[in-house]
Amino acid sequence: MNLKETVYDVLNQLQLVLEQINLDDYTGKNKSIDSSIGEHTRHIIEFYICLIQGLNSGTVNYDSRQRDKRIESDPDFAISKIKEILSFTDNFKENPAIMLNQSYGYSGIDNLTIQTNYLRELTYNIEHTIHHLAIMKTAIIERCEYMDLPGNFGIASSTVRYMNTGK
Repeated sequence: MNLKETVYDVLNQLQLVLEQINLDDYTGKNKSIDSSIGEHTRHIIEFYICLIQGLNSGTVNYDSRQRDKRIESDPDFAISKIKEILSFTDNFKENPAIMLNQSYGYSGIDNLTIQTNYLRELTYNIEHTIHHLAIMKTAIIERCEYMDLPGNFGIASSTVRYMNTGK
């Protein structure tokens, strides 16, 4: 499976959840994760948006995401954003070098700027998505008994391969 197929896979898993979830379960806070499924969805989507914007500017900065409340409060709007990301991913054929500007300190003044590229950041976004899907899975199990999740929802591909070895 190539990176584009993997992006489709993980974002389609998220979209499947958004197509099934009722609004109260999407926006409601969950005790086990101290946030809503909508907030995690926004977080995932905005990382991809930051990457796309970074391709235009030459610098990606995940700290500068917009935190668009509409994504976390409207599953249909979130689905439209996923479709935009998938369309972009499908049509973008290059792997340009870009800069990553990130702050890992709590003060926000100690920025790190390093060279990266589109495919490396796309890989990061895939792993980031899987991580948040795993967190969301806890909330979905907690409050969305009606939902049918894909079998590998929130599980890294390496873990799926390992589980399939029967060990």
